[in-house]
Amino acid sequence: APESSPASIPDIELDGRLQFVEFYADWCGPCIDMKPNVDRMEGRYSPMVRFWRVDVDARESARLEAYFGGVPAIPLLIVLDAQGNVLVRMEGFQSERQLDRLLRDLFARTGARKPARMDPPTPDTGTGAGVTEGASPAPPLTAAPSEAQRPSSASYPRN
Repeated sequence: APESSPASIPDIELDGRLQFVEFYADWCGPCIDMKPNVDRMEGRYSPMVRFWRVDVDARESARLEAYFGGVPAIPLLIVLDAQGNVLVRMEGFQSERQLDRLLRDLFARTGARKPARMDPPTPDTGTGAGVTEGASPAPPLTAAPSEAQRPSSASYPRN
């Protein structure tokens, strides 16, 4: 399972890998549905990507949320490069296939090390989801939505 919520920004340490940060809540249906997909991605890519889960209901998450400019809806995925720059910011449920494609595209775009052999994603069922102190991330890039992406009801706005 992804590492637990960091207590503060310095707890997400850059270690030469891509950093996959997932903001979620235990009560969020799309977050619950997406968790097995993220778990499978971690199993497949953990040598090249470090996975973080940040519970938006935990008091400790406020600084990290502010650092990334807020979390308007969950699930929210942010992927950082090895220097802590934001590569991708995506809201809403993402299928295993979408997550796998995202990570493969990032490996190609960033030149990050990828595994010699990558198993294909399992078929989608349609159900279900650092930065060092002082680093300044680049403006977020939003991944192009896929035709398979769920409608906006696949995320919950935060009030």
